[in-house]
Amino acid sequence: MALADEPKITDWLSVWFSLGSGVIALLALIAAAVAVRATIQTNRTQSAQLQTLEQDRRQEQAAKFSAWLTTSENGSRQSMVYNGSGLPIHNVLLIVGIQEDPGQPGKDWKLIIGRAGTVPPTPQPIEYSDTTIRLRYAAEAIANYQNRKYADPLSDSSYATAEHVSSSAEIAVQFEDNNGVPWIRYSTGQLESRNDGFQAVLDALERMKESSPLTNIQRASRAPTRGSPARQETPPQEE
Repeated sequence: MALADEPKITDWLSVWFSLGSGVIALLALIAAAVAVRATIQTNRTQSAQLQTLEQDRRQEQAAKFSAWLTTSENGSRQSMVYNGSGLPIHNVLLIVGIQEDPGQPGKDWKLIIGRAGTVPPTPQPIEYSDTTIRLRYAAEAIANYQNRKYADPLSDSSYATAEHVSSSAEIAVQFEDNNGVPWIRYSTGQLESRNDGFQAVLDALERMKESSPLTNIQRASRAPTRGSPARQETPPQEE
């Protein structure tokens, strides 16, 4: 019986070459997969960066417009606006919220809206007097309401003043940039692009309620006397 021929060296080389080719192909496949994943991750990173740059570009003008409340020397509150963008800001709506009833924090808030129209570039902050006047009248009416409902007639220190009432006021501003993109800056300073009109105003008021601290006024702690029930007043209504 003839013995099988022993494998030749060329046969072993062929086997090792095949194995080597397979390993090389596998390594190449792994490297390609890693490269594809790295490319995808790079594309995602670049896409996120481009989105951030686009958002920054869109916000460039809006970020330079703001409104706030300041306190004058006589203690009254003033509404201020500032447009540092170098371009006009359009359809400006000042949204002021003021707490009516400290006995029900977060619930009874008065909404004051001032339409400023188009605000040109301003080298420095300017007062928007219409909203300042509306705020002062509202604060006076609310102070009268609080005094009727809570103040102790035997103690002058328990009476609310318009200045104290207005100190709880918060302001937001809704506007359009020079490209017609609608924005709102909340009382917290956050800037957001949204085009849902008055719903944005209502949301701004809700954020004021959530972020504003409880307004405290000194109230009579004594219970109603002579068996009479506590007075129920109707909150003042703006004409």
